[in-house]
Amino acid sequence: MSKSSTAAPARRSKLTSLLAAVATVALITPAHAALTWDPALTGTGSDGLGLWSTFIPSWATGTGNTGWINGEAAILGSGGTAGRITVLGNVSASSLTFEPV
Repeated sequence: MSKSSTAAPARRSKLTSLLAAVATVALITPAHAALTWDPALTGTGSDGLGLWSTFIPSWATGTGNTGWINGEAAILGSGGTAGRITVLGNVSASSLTFEPV
């Protein structure tokens, strides 16, 4: 066999292994749930005034708080008192859901 004919199966095997590894990582990487506005830092959601940014932990994850994660879904309104939200910097959301305050 020539060198080129034995190299093709080896390249395919490496490509197959790489694709399998990428698929495995994609399956075990958890998807984020929507983030809920939480300026009172309750961990589950609250209402009121605050700053929306990627570095201030004004967003509840259900188990704690985090800064905004661009591309996530935002839920605003937890049955409390409305307040002004000031956006700092550039943020993006996949969707905005407004619940009653």
